[in-house]
Amino acid sequence: MLGRGEARARAAGLARDHAAALAGFDAPVAWASLWAQAHAVASPAPGTPLARWLWLEPVRMQVGMNHVAMAPPALVPDARMLTALCAQLQPLFADAGASLEVAGGRLLLALGTALEVHCTPPEQAFDSALREQLPAGRDAGMLRRWMTECEMQLHQAGEDPVWGASGINAVWPWGSGALPKLKAPSLRVFSSDPLLQALDRLATAGTAHASSSDAPGSTSLEALLAADTPLPASLVHHGSVDDAGLAGLLAAADQALRRGRLARLEIDCWPPQGASPAVTAVSVRRSARWRWWRRPALPWTLPDA
Repeated sequence: MLGRGEARARAAGLARDHAAALAGFDAPVAWASLWAQAHAVASPAPGTPLARWLWLEPVRMQVGMNHVAMAPPALVPDARMLTALCAQLQPLFADAGASLEVAGGRLLLALGTALEVHCTPPEQAFDSALREQLPAGRDAGMLRRWMTECEMQLHQAGEDPVWGASGINAVWPWGSGALPKLKAPSLRVFSSDPLLQALDRLATAGTAHASSSDAPGSTSLEALLAADTPLPASLVHHGSVDDAGLAGLLAAADQALRRGRLARLEIDCWPPQGASPAVTAVSVRRSARWRWWRRPALPWTLPDA
């Protein structure tokens, strides 16, 4: 089935944007707004149809010989670290009418007005020349100033802050924008990515395909395909998968496509060991069953059947 699909490679961040486009969100995706709505965070501007949000991603800034580079924290920040970071940084935003809080394991900054700015997702900025990845646009100057002030504020936290073991010494803003109106989707997204789990919860809310509110995206895609229940038109799998898991998923999907229960399957995957930012994406439609077979472009080799 993969040999009759359309294969292409893309970065992890672009894979998220592709799934969001299938769900009916226009690019660029306002991930922070989507996250806030999925976690029922109160709007910073009551009475307005759309809230404005911004993520502050805790990161490590490292000074090299010729440039400053950014890296993820040495330890993933836990709830205790995030609460301490929020308390340390919140005073900086009070005068600007913004509010910082911890929501769903992330630092979420609520803004009273929309920002005209383009921000690079952190995974696309790691280990690259930072100057080329800084926020751009009309309001970029304000964000860059906040970044500098946050660095200074974190530096003043003392010799042994709660987040000290993680190496966090800065925050990276991204995900800004107002959440556009969601078009009527017929989609489920299965992923270990918290952002895509939030998208799945929001896209299916109030529908017959709604995901579990306590564990969005946790239901097995293979189990859903095998069950005798109505399916949405499109299904997306995003994550690492081994040979056996992929074979089982494809067998169940092939049956669903043959029986007309499913119109489209999108697979964004990478091998379990040494997952890299490069994601192999394969799109299989019901009509693809009539195409000539081609060798699938996967990042690893499937065993002979």
